[in-house]
Amino acid sequence: MSARTEVSTDARGSETPVIHTVRPAELGSVLRQGLADFEAKPTHGVFLTLIYLLIALFAALFGLG
Repeated sequence: MSARTEVSTDARGSETPVIHTVRPAELGSVLRQGLADFEAKPTHGVFLTLIYLLIALFAALFGLG
């Protein structure tokens, strides 16, 4: 499974992305596309690292007083 990259632009050809509303009927397809994007470039490691860093910082500040 490969992730597709689709960026919609307006009629003037600018690089401003167009945001589309997801209808309930499209939800399954959208979630599959999102999962494929995540599998192609997983970024959860970055977020987990930041979360653990913040928790450790708060624990240290709380422990030190």
